[in-house]
Amino acid sequence: MRSEMLGRVLEAGKYQKMAFRKLFPESANRHFEVIEHELKELFMEGVMEIANLAVQYQSEANNEESANKTKDHHTTQENVNRTEASKSNKIKID
Repeated sequence: MRSEMLGRVLEAGKYQKMAFRKLFPESANRHFEVIEHELKELFMEGVMEIANLAVQYQSEANNEESANKTKDHHTTQENVNRTEASKSNKIKID
């Protein structure tokens, strides 16, 4: 169903493009092709930049999460060490 609708939309776009080009002389059509090509390149550059930023953001988030886990592990280990030291101190006092 979705692929059928997508096919119809793409076909309609093709006919709109043909109708638009018929409004102008043949010499102008080459200019439209160049403009279309440039717009596609700009769009793809933007998509690539966004993808790179997303990867960079994810990498930074993973590094931060890893640092927090390490910090939490050290804090937990310190608490265990204090508890064990406290128990051993109590044993010595009794």
